[in-house]
Amino acid sequence: MPGAGKEQDEEACGEIESAYPGYLGIQHAFYVGTLKGVGRVYHETDANTYCKIAHAKFYTTQTPTKAMQASPAGQWITAADLLNDRVLPFYEENDLPVLWILTDRGTEYCGRVDKHDFQLFCVVNDIDHTKTEVVAGFRTSS
Repeated sequence: MPGAGKEQDEEACGEIESAYPGYLGIQHAFYVGTLKGVGRVYHETDANTYCKIAHAKFYTTQTPTKAMQASPAGQWITAADLLNDRVLPFYEENDLPVLWILTDRGTEYCGRVDKHDFQLFCVVNDIDHTKTEVVAGFRTSS
């Protein structure tokens, strides 16, 4: 738009201003590689958009296998595990709520709201889950 100001430009690009730590976290998973004797390795990261705080874990699976789904203890997918194990406890210790998580539309984050572990985890913990817009021909992970 000719003559559009910075404010309009930022709004058009979808920029978000974070009000405090925990207001918005960006969560992403990616395939690291294959290690001999270990197999495939994935890295799950949650980065806070207000300050320089990030939490990360490595996993050997990205989503539950059939065997894990059969076991009540194996129901967590890695995305929900990172929030449960690292992110929420950190912010709770500092009396800060986690309000909003932004992810891509990968299967580790998206599915039927009433059946998907990550979606359910967000609902139970009163976290708004927003997904990035689909861009044709663009992928953020392998």
